[in-house]
Amino acid sequence: MATTFTSSTRHLFTFLVFFCLALRLIYADVRIAAAICGRPSGTWSGPCVGSNICNDQCKERENAVGGGCNVLACYCHYICDGGGNR
Repeated sequence: MATTFTSSTRHLFTFLVFFCLALRLIYADVRIAAAICGRPSGTWSGPCVGSNICNDQCKERENAVGGGCNVLACYCHYICDGGGNR
């Protein structure tokens, strides 16, 4: 009987560990996704073909936390406020 109890306890412990890890990953993804907002650059002209250049311009000229190319347009990334806006 003790062997069955130990096996059941081990299975329960393993399940709880994986369940907690899954919740942690889901919570982290939601928090990260909600923290950054993006919008087209107001200072970029022409097609965006280099995300590093777009990133530098967004940081230097638009006080963004970063930027990158999205369908040939330069998008700057900002920390969102509670309403999803910058």
